[in-house]
Amino acid sequence: MLKYFLGFWINSRGVLFDIVNGAYYTIILTAIVIGCVFLYRKMIALGYERKRVLGFLLTFFCLALPLGYYSSRAANMFYYPVSYWNIHLFMDQLLRGTKHTFHACLIVPVIMTGMLIRLFRFRFWQVFDAIFMHIPLVHAIARVACLMAGCCWGHEICLEVFGTQVRFHNPIPLYESLFNLLLFFFLKRVFALEHEEKKVSGFLFTRIARIRVDGKIVALYLGCYSVYRFSIEYIRTNPVIAFGLTQAQLVMIGFFTMAGFIVLRSKLKRTEKTERTAIPSRRDCSSLAGFLVSYMLLVSLVVSLFYFNLIDWPFRGYHSNAKLYYNVFLYGVFAGLCSLLCFWLNRVDSNWLRFFRWKKISNVFWLGLLISCLYSVYLFQVNRWNLHGVGVVVPILLFSLLNAYSEEVVYRLACLTLLEKVFGVHVVANFFQAFLYGVTHYFIGGIKFAFFAFLYGMLLGTITKENKSIVPAMVCHFCIDIGNVGLPLLIVRNYFF
Repeated sequence: MLKYFLGFWINSRGVLFDIVNGAYYTIILTAIVIGCVFLYRKMIALGYERKRVLGFLLTFFCLALPLGYYSSRAANMFYYPVSYWNIHLFMDQLLRGTKHTFHACLIVPVIMTGMLIRLFRFRFWQVFDAIFMHIPLVHAIARVACLMAGCCWGHEICLEVFGTQVRFHNPIPLYESLFNLLLFFFLKRVFALEHEEKKVSGFLFTRIARIRVDGKIVALYLGCYSVYRFSIEYIRTNPVIAFGLTQAQLVMIGFFTMAGFIVLRSKLKRTEKTERTAIPSRRDCSSLAGFLVSYMLLVSLVVSLFYFNLIDWPFRGYHSNAKLYYNVFLYGVFAGLCSLLCFWLNRVDSNWLRFFRWKKISNVFWLGLLISCLYSVYLFQVNRWNLHGVGVVVPILLFSLLNAYSEEVVYRLACLTLLEKVFGVHVVANFFQAFLYGVTHYFIGGIKFAFFAFLYGMLLGTITKENKSIVPAMVCHFCIDIGNVGLPLLIVRNYFF
């Protein structure tokens, strides 16, 4: 903040610069000390011996600071394009780097902390959960230093207030502090539920309490923070490194993957004995293999038709209504081919048509419906191109319906059910079907689209499981396709094609 209001004085007078820089590091050190004090009190409340806790925290404090500092410096190499990466650049940034990144200074100290927990013979996941519960608190306080020093701010914003233009940079550190405070209080309640056996009211917390996961707080932190940070990068000024993503976005994909690994690992360990020891039948495995081969053949057929220009990509601008309805007919044929993949499902579950009956409405369906509708509204809100009239409304509805039907039948009906038959655990099956769904969308919209498709696929898989029906997932998918499919069809073709 001082950088933007007193930029000239800070840059021209070395003393004032040193004062601001000293205040910056003082606030960060204060945040770490406050976090250690809170962690000390929490570990004492959990029943650990005071001397052991004090020794652990002193060792942690003495090692974590230099390790975090130099790992953050070393990560400066990853701000450069991939073609620049080499050992010389790595060593130069390690010894003389000037930038510091929160997620980079977190990785090495976390590995060191895991070894310390083993060395002091604490309960591994309980102490890790206690540490990760307090990381958002430390982060929220430390971001005040960024807010004050003027680093990590976003793009410039121009607002008009009573006829006067006001320009300022987006205060990203303020958003970070508020988000991390909310995350801290959320994790604190979950921790009380998980490790202190306290009763916490609220629908969300009761649902979380039912999920038995070792390292639940760690997984929740990595998952929530990675999604937030991945999204907030779009209004920051960090350079793109690879795949159209910034350094932080690439790391956040790793964070989210780690959260998923923690959940999957714990779910596999906690699966009931009968499920763990049950070996899938040869028929189950052969049906899954047959489905995957058929799926790849279908994808190869469609890609070949596009590659040799035998058919056009259906979700794009058009020249005539006749061509538009012809594309609807072609996509109907494709939806029929997708239905044929249920042949493999019929081999292991002859009553699979029950998934088209919808008797129960779960709360997660309303969440999915809200996200789907809001995303479609958002796409239309940010659109800046000329659109066709209402004459294409019917084709848009037909395309959205056919796309929702075909993708849900393939991924959430056939693929998810067959994976559950083989693995016996819904979380594992849901992860892999969402991964396959995301990979397919990578070739349509790139890595960002694939990542969000993966998250949306996980949500739709959960909706299917909770409602014991494929219909609610189709409803959500139909609503989001009004924007994803409908908007490209509405755009006047001369602009893009």
